[in-house]
Formats: sequence, structure tokens, C-alpha cells
Amino acid sequence: MSQHLTNSSRPTLIFSASLLLLPWSIQAAHAEQGWACQPAPNGGWACNPKSVTPAAPASAAPTPAPVAPPPAPATPPAAAPVSPAINKAAPVVNKAAPPASVGAPLPSAASAPIEPPLDPIKPIAAPSSTPAATPVATTAPANNDWDWVRSNAPGACCKPNGACEGYYSEPMRDWEDADKSPKNLPAHATAAHSELEGDFVKMDGGAVVTQGNTKLSADRADMKRSTNEVNLYGNVVLQQPHTKISGSNADMTTTNSFGHVADARLLDYQTGMRVTADKLTRRKEDVIELDGATYTSCPPDAEDWRLSAKHIRLNQDTGRGEATNTVIRVKDVPVFYSPYMNFPIDDRRQSGFLWPMIGSSSSGIDAALPYYFNLAPNYDATLTPRQITDRGTMVEAEGRYLGRSSNWLLSGADLQGDNKTGDDRWFFGAQESGNLNSYFSTNIDYSRVSDNNYFHDFSINSLNIKRQTSLNESASINMNYVNWFASLQVQQYQIIDELVAEPYKKMPQFTFGRSASGENFKLDYSITTEMTRFAHNDANSALDPGGPWITGDRLYVEPGISFPMRWSASFFNPEVRMRYVGYNLDRPDAQPGENHPQTAVPEAILDSGLFFERNVNFGENAFQQTLEPRLYYLYSPYQKQIDQPLFDTSPLTFDYQQLFQPRRLVGHDRLEDFNQLASGVTSRLIEDASGRELGHASVGQIFYFGSRKVDASTVESTDKQAKSAIAGQLTLQPTESFWANSNVLWDQSNNRVEQGNFYVHYDASNSGIYNLGYRYNQSDTTVSTLANGLRQADASAAIPLNAHWRFLARVNYDLDLHTTLEDMVGIEYEDCCWVTRLVYQRALFGEELNTIGQPIPQRDQTILVEFQLKGLGGLGRKVNKLLEESIWGYRDRY
Repeated sequence: MSQHLTNSSRPTLIFSASLLLLPWSIQAAHAEQGWACQPAPNGGWACNPKSVTPAAPASAAPTPAPVAPPPAPATPPAAAPVSPAINKAAPVVNKAAPPASVGAPLPSAASAPIEPPLDPIKPIAAPSSTPAATPVATTAPANNDWDWVRSNAPGACCKPNGACEGYYSEPMRDWEDADKSPKNLPAHATAAHSELEGDFVKMDGGAVVTQGNTKLSADRADMKRSTNEVNLYGNVVLQQPHTKISGSNADMTTTNSFGHVADARLLDYQTGMRVTADKLTRRKEDVIELDGATYTSCPPDAEDWRLSAKHIRLNQDTGRGEATNTVIRVKDVPVFYSPYMNFPIDDRRQSGFLWPMIGSSSSGIDAALPYYFNLAPNYDATLTPRQITDRGTMVEAEGRYLGRSSNWLLSGADLQGDNKTGDDRWFFGAQESGNLNSYFSTNIDYSRVSDNNYFHDFSINSLNIKRQTSLNESASINMNYVNWFASLQVQQYQIIDELVAEPYKKMPQFTFGRSASGENFKLDYSITTEMTRFAHNDANSALDPGGPWITGDRLYVEPGISFPMRWSASFFNPEVRMRYVGYNLDRPDAQPGENHPQTAVPEAILDSGLFFERNVNFGENAFQQTLEPRLYYLYSPYQKQIDQPLFDTSPLTFDYQQLFQPRRLVGHDRLEDFNQLASGVTSRLIEDASGRELGHASVGQIFYFGSRKVDASTVESTDKQAKSAIAGQLTLQPTESFWANSNVLWDQSNNRVEQGNFYVHYDASNSGIYNLGYRYNQSDTTVSTLANGLRQADASAAIPLNAHWRFLARVNYDLDLHTTLEDMVGIEYEDCCWVTRLVYQRALFGEELNTIGQPIPQRDQTILVEFQLKGLGGLGRKVNKLLEESIWGYRDRY
């Protein structure tokens, strides 16, 4: 199986997985005359005097006075055979994930069955060789051995990373081939003084060895040629892209890199992960051992927490790490101890406990402890015991499968005997998406719950889920081939709101057709055929077939011919269609012909437009302004259709985009009558330098040449208005951080705004996120049943109080009811080491009458807590979902 589930969201701990794995094809040299040593055919070394002094790297010690080398032997000195594999590339320092919980890793996976998994399901790309890394210049001196630079230090170049008050400054990599992978490249060695004494090559006064993007330096180095053993003394440093390992001394064998480093330190410049160990040992190909080790992601000058262990063993082959006598300290105070921990050291998924999740709602304190099962590379599962104080113990389960042609997500939950209701509460969901081949695809979306209040009682981190009124239950198979398409679908809904009527079931619906290619100046055709069987739960009585809900079959056919004509400054698209709908209904008491109503109407469309451009300047900035007028004529004669049922037909929302659409209803139970001309104009402002659209404004209106009689109702009515409301739209984005949008419908006959909204979004990175919105709808009870019409204001923000604290808030206020519909307030603290969030949310969920008959708003309250040690995992991940839903543009800062 070539496809894998991934776990990209889990934080990782960076360890050295290939310490000092340096292939040695050495060129040793002293200041005036050096020795160039290469592998000899007999497996030893061939060394010859070298008269040219190689350029010492910037980090080498100053060159002392010349020292005479030993006389060159007539033949290369004899050496015991060694492996000629010394030219192999130095492996890349690998990453390892930190300890997470006692005996368990922390792969991310959703524990709530109604939510998608936190980590995406996708194939893992095959590992590649070390990418070339761009040398990074140090613009400010580091203030300690960890190359940490405070952002307010003199000469500091960079802004803090997230809430950090500094950054790690990676030294300049200025040696030869520093931007290349070490694979198949020779190693170069320099020193202030080097000697060849028999079987030994000795370098001191600052020994430096480089190979590609890897550099090794020490005060002194001795190498035994016959065994390929090297001893490094004093200030040992290994540099690789974005990583540095240092120590006081090191002993190793160059052929297999077995050995150890004393007083080892490891730093990842990008993530800020730091590891120290009294001794680092490598005795096997894929095993690293650390004695007296500590790990943290905090900066050196503010180490708020660290993990320490007596011994850590990292196994690259299994992807696992083991630690003994492990202690987590916060501000030097031990807060956690385990005699043994088992944790991941790479991105391979591992079975184990996830971090617990804690919250509070109207159901009481809610705590969950998920356990993750890594069953195979392409499928896994999560089992989550969940304790809710006022309701009892719930068990949730989730399984994911990634196949060659189909991906599945199965989820479920069960609570036996709710302490409040006494009922069994449960949930089941199944989602599938697949591609059988390049032409056929499949899709399943099925959810079902035990009762109407399930999501309200058990979903604590999403108001959108709590306010669902129905659950989709559908399955389909689809075909697409060039311009041809087909689909077979079954669909029904579970209604979980007693105020919402159950819609018809499609059991099944078959669609087949061809879309026009849109090729310019070419006569083309299209056709859509749809056959649907409509059923309903209230129409299944054996005594009354058909019942109060009419059921039956519907056939819809729509052939069309078009001839698009487009030029650089204009377009003209004529099109004609024929629309037909016919029924075979289940009404035993119907009169002859009443069970087979049918309607056919022709339709003609003329769509045309122009494009004008001009150059404008504002100050020193050049722009292009467009003017785009458009005319859209639509004609279709009236046919009486009152005898036809309404299976799936409803009106579309009217706005500027609807001016140029050939439908005012969704569904095929009514074939609309048209005789109208829509006119509109759009103007855009485009920046010449970037090509970015800074904004556009549009305004338009429909002029009717006759009354309209067809609508989504069972009684015939007539709309005699001569023109529609004026529709306007405005969008502005003058900068990358500011966005504004507004839509307005102006009713000329009553001289009032019929409908309007505006939204403003400002995301200034470190300055915060701000959103403001307003919605107005005149007498539209389909939008709001709380009042005659709708006037609502919505505001949300994530406001930085300083470098570490951020205030979070959202309020949705009804201006007619003078009450909040939703409000949320939270606080967030973040620095380089850890982040914590506390969020309180309250929302209106209808009304109840008190003892004297007065309505009292009913509100639901939720409290969520999140705490994370960066690079080590944390407590809870549900706060992020709630904040992303409440504050548009909200995201983690790290």
C-alpha cells in the first residue's frame, strides 16, 4: 500500500539522528605545506605533500608560524585495509517528536465524532535527499552558546517569531559547496598545524572539516588512518542546515560514525528546540543514546519549562524513543514524573494516549481522554472515553481509511442511560470520497443521531454544529467524460428541529447530460436530463397511498444550442433552450390525467457586454480602471403549472449576481416565465505593478416587459412590478490586510433599502484582527422568526495587549430585540515556551415562558481551556475550532 495517513499537526522534538556522520575524503594541510590524503586502492590512505595552502574558513584559528612537516615517504605509508565507503554522504540530522504522555505519543486526531480529523488524510511523499540550504547571515552577535539574539539587542535584524522576544541567528555558511547536499562531494580539512606521523594524521590550532552543507570544527583532531577512528578535542561543533550540534570532545569512527560526544548540545534554528546531554552515544546504525538529557523549546534566557531524563534511547528504525526517570519541570518546579516514557521521534504515527480534553457547558464538566490506534499505514482509529458530570460516561470512536480508490471516515458515539433524560444517546456518521478511475467518482455523506438535542448537549466547541436543523444522508456515483456527465444519487434528511418540515427523499435521482464547450465562434449544444423518484415518510400509509404528501416520479429535460462570440473588448452570447417537466404521481383518487401533469416552455437568452480600460495615476502609483457594462435579455412564455407538485423548488436570494442568471427558482417543479432585460455595470481598479485588484463596484437592475405569474407556491399569483430593486455591490481591498464588502438592494417604489449588509475585515498581523458586520432585511421572516425583519450587528476581534497577551471577543447583537444572540470573550497568553487560552461563550437558543407567560431567552454557556507546552503537546485542542468559527481570520501565532 503506497498511501499513508499523515499526522502533520503533531509538534516534534528535534534530536540528532545521525550525529557526526561525516564521510571522510580528507585533504589535511598546514599553513605552508599540507598533506593531501585520498583513499588508496589497498583500502588505506595515499598522502602526498601539497604546496598550495588552502584558504582557511572564517571560523579557523589564526595561522601560526610555519612548522616543517615530516619528510614525505617515497611511497604511501602502509595501512591496514579500511572500508572504501568513506565517500558516502553524511546523513541528514533527523527530527524526533517529544515525549507527550506517560507511555504514549500525541498524534493529532479528532475525538468528537461530529468533527473532521485535525490532521489531514493524504499520501506521504517519499523522502528526498537533503535540500540545498541558503546560507544565513548573522547580523547581530549571539549572546550565548545557543546563538540566541534578543530582538532589542543592538544590530538585531529580525522581528520576534510569534510571541518570542528574540530569535536564533544561524551562522553564515560561507565555505565551499555550503549550498549543496554532501552526497558524493569530497571532504576538505584545514588546520593551523597538521602532521602525518605514521598511521596518524594530527590537526590542531583549529581543525575544520567541511563536506557540502556540513561543517565540523574542533580545537584539535587526531585520526588513525588504519581504523578510520577520529578523536576531536575542545569546542566540537557540527553545523548542518538549520541545525547545530556541539560538545566538549567526541570520539567516532568515520566509516560508520559510531562513537560518542561529551557535553552534547543540539539546536534547531527554525523550531527553537534545544537538547543537552552529558553524553551522546551511537553504537548501532539507527540508535542514538543520550545520558543525562534535557529538552525544551524555550529560549535560553527564559527557560520556563524543560523535560529531563536519566537516559533517552532513540531508534530510527522503529521511529520510537524511550526515556527513563523522566521529569517535566515548570519554572524549576517538577510537575510530572514517569519512570518510563515511550514516544515518537519522527512523523510516523504511533499508538497511544492523546492529550486529554477539558471543557464545561450546560451538561457539566466535560473531560475526554482519547486513545489512538496506529493499525496500518493507511488506516487508524481513535477511541475516546468521555465523562460528562451531569449526563454520564460516553464512548466515542473514529476510524479512518485511505485506499487506492476510496477514503473513509467512520465515527460514532454512545451514552447508555443519560443521567438527565434517562435515554440512550448515540451518534453515527460515515463520509466517503473516492475515484474509481479518471471518469467515475463516489461520495457518501451520512449522519444520524438518537434525538433532536444531541448536538446541543454534546458539541461544546461549535455553535454551527449545535444549530443544525437537519442531517444529510446521501450517496452518489458520478461520471465525467470530456463534456458529458452523469450521476446516480439517493438522498434524505434527518430533521432535528421540530419547527422544520421534513423534505422529500430522492430515491433515487439519475442525471445525465452534456455541457456546452464554450468554444468561441462555434455552434454548440448542451442537454440535461434528470429523472427523480420522490418519496416521503408521511406518504407511506397502506390505507392512504400518497397520503397528504404527494409522491411520484419527475422527468426534467433541457436541451439547448449556443453560439458564443467573444472579442478582446466585447462579447455576445445568444442561446436558445427548451425546458420540459413531466410527472407520474401516486394519487389513487386523482381524476384521469391529474397524475401525469406536464409542461414545456422555450427559452431564449441574449447576453452581451463591453470592456473599457483607461490608465489612471494616484500620486506616483499607476493603475488601470475598467468599465464593464452588460445587458442580459431573457425570454420564456407563461404556462399554467398549478396542478404540479412542489417537490424541491424554492426561491433564490436576489442580489447583483442574480441579475444575470436564467433562474429565479431552484428546482424543476416550476418553469419560470420571463420577458425581461437586466442591465448592469462594473468598474474595477487594478494596480499596474502587482496586477492586484484593489476593488470593484457594481450596480444593476432588471426591467420587466410583462407580469410574472410563476413562483414557488401552490396558488397562482401575479407580480406586476415594472422593475426590480436596484442591486449594488462594493468590494475593497486597498491593502493585503484590509478587506471590505457590501451588498444593497434599493426598493425604488417604496424609496427604502430592502436588504443590505456590509462586512469589514482588518488583519494587521501583530496589531490584531478586527471584524465588523451589519445585516438588514426588511420583513423577511424566512431569515428571522424572532422579529418582523432583521437587523443584526456582529463584531469580533483578537487584540494584542502586549507581546504575550491577546484579548479575544465576539458579539452578535439583535438591534430589534435589544439582546445578544451570541457573545464570546477569551484571553490568550503566549511566549516562546507555552500558550494557554481560556474562552467563555454564550448563545441564544430560543425562548421559554415563565409562570406568568412572559418569554424568557434561553442561553447555552460553554467554557473551554487549552494549555500547551510548545514542542511537547498540550491540554485540549477544541478552543482553536471555536475561535476560528467566531473570529474571522483567527489563527495560531506560532
